[in-house]
Amino acid sequence: MFTVFPGQLRQTGGMEKEVIYKDFDLPTKHLVTERHFVPAKARDEDEIERRRGLRSGVLLAEHQERGVAVAASILKRLHQPEDVAFASRIISAAGLNTAWYSFARGAEREVMRRRLKLPFLAAHAPEFRPSSDELLYDAAFYFDEARQTAEGLVDTIGLDARKEERLRKQFGRQVGKASLTLACVSLGDELQAYPLSSVDTQNRVRQRCLQTLDSSRTIDETIGLPPSIAQFTEHDSHLSVYWRREAPSGAQQAYQLAVNQHLAA
Repeated sequence: MFTVFPGQLRQTGGMEKEVIYKDFDLPTKHLVTERHFVPAKARDEDEIERRRGLRSGVLLAEHQERGVAVAASILKRLHQPEDVAFASRIISAAGLNTAWYSFARGAEREVMRRRLKLPFLAAHAPEFRPSSDELLYDAAFYFDEARQTAEGLVDTIGLDARKEERLRKQFGRQVGKASLTLACVSLGDELQAYPLSSVDTQNRVRQRCLQTLDSSRTIDETIGLPPSIAQFTEHDSHLSVYWRREAPSGAQQAYQLAVNQHLAA
């Protein structure tokens, strides 16, 4: 891969031109802590019995499926800027960790990264660049896509190794795409109001996504555990507790409605 830094020029047929960032590398070495989310023990006798019959790995995949459904539902219910800002910051970090768990963690040693696509905000005409509302809608849509993949993964784990691996990578890329899009929500209106060149726009996009990746790596110092989308499925998970304690009222209400919709037994 040809690595390009801001302002760097690439030689092309005797001419030099700046390269527009389109790709984002998710490192295979990301979360260094040994503490990761594990689904809590079941207390209900029927659920205990159900889990005994599950194939290894299915329980966590179920949590991921329902978690991305909750994430998408939260995003669809946000309206106020402070709610969007909080949810975007937390869910994008949790989503990048989830992408890492899904298709980058423990990857082959010779492959040191997993490729994601950056949101492309560099349309030449400002009116064709996505607004913040459009980016928020897109992020929710991508999380919904990931939920459909997770549903297929639940049905495949332990039965078809090749399909399972394919769906796991697909899920990771979809959650990664949703998370990078969500990380850039605030850039939408900014870049419509104060348009930059395509090169500078994508530099801003890349920088925002790198900041989100760094936050996903360190935010456990605040939340208590690296956040992941699967944690939305448990009332007492570190992510859910943090959300209930710290979210603005609109984001709090959106979370509760999403949980009631997708997790009510």
